Amino acid sequence: PKASSAAGITSNLNKVDLNERRKLAAAQEAARVEEEKALKAAQEEGFETASEESEEGSGDEEESSEEEESSEDEAPRRIMLKPKFIKKDKRAQPAVETKTEEELFEAEEARRKAAADEIVEEQIRKDIAAKEAGKKNWDDDEDEADEVDDTDDLDPEAEYAAWKLRELKRIKSERVKIEEKEKELEEVERRKQLTEEERKAEDDEFIAKQKHERDSKGQMGFMQKYFHKGAFFQDDAKAEGLDRRDIMSSRFADDVQNRELLPQALQMRDMTKLGKKGATKYRDLKSEDTGRWGEFNDRGKRRDGGGFGGDERFAPDRDRGGAERSGANNMPIGERKRENVSQGGRDDKRRRVD
Repeated sequence: PKASSAAGITSNLNKVDLNERRKLAAAQEAARVEEEKALKAAQEEGFETASEESEEGSGDEEESSEEEESSEDEAPRRIMLKPKFIKKDKRAQPAVETKTEEELFEAEEARRKAAADEIVEEQIRKDIAAKEAGKKNWDDDEDEADEVDDTDDLDPEAEYAAWKLRELKRIKSERVKIEEKEKELEEVERRKQLTEEERKAEDDEFIAKQKHERDSKGQMGFMQKYFHKGAFFQDDAKAEGLDRRDIMSSRFADDVQNRELLPQALQMRDMTKLGKKGATKYRDLKSEDTGRWGEFNDRGKRRDGGGFGGDERFAPDRDRGGAERSGANNMPIGERKRENVSQGGRDDKRRRVD
């Protein structure tokens, strides 16, 4: 198209009424605001208004271009998503929801907290179960403690007989305790009435009796295994006469009577440990020492009997018989000085021979 000249542009601007355009723009803006308010209220109420129907009919060919522009301005703007490039080979695949690093970190923290809480709860449940089991072990009965005993009056005659037996046993045990206490007091009074010689004679007789009983039980043999009688139920064993058993002198059918005749390796109390690790026991340094220190009698001798490889030059003088001299002692020496030299004069001196 032909470019307009400056004079033409100026004449066109003079024809435009700016005040009228400002009023029209203000009216359109007010109408748009009212339309948005009505649309928002309609969306909240859940039905369409007449303004939406007018928007649908605004696209008719009979309306002018200004009405079309105003209707487009009044319509709510759609929210446009940010375009994201997808490769051609991945366009057919469904879109995968991607999360940011912060969302992934928060999800991981939540998962870890849930796992930790689950572990703590499981440990608490185990502790409670262990405590309940420990309390249960101390109970004599298998039933619960809170359970009501409803076994009364099932057999009145049997229950009365059981109660009567328990009552008689209780009376008997109390009577025995009273009799023992009375006997002890009587013995104390009797000892007080005795003289010093009579008390000493009774004490000697009692000590001799104890020694005889102790010697008659027998002594432990060499390397014999010790059997402990136990610390519990001694009163019951004494009532049945089991306290007089001779445990130490008793032997098994295949037990060795005298272990001193066995080899050193078989001299042990518990033969079940024979050949096993830890069966040996440290005794003393003399028994454990395997060296040959202090054996001076056979020093220097060899199996061939010659000693020092058969060469007497390397042997000391004491091993050569002791008669011959060796070393510096075998060298010839001059005449010894006469003993009467100090007693005589100059005539007694040795003559000089030219």
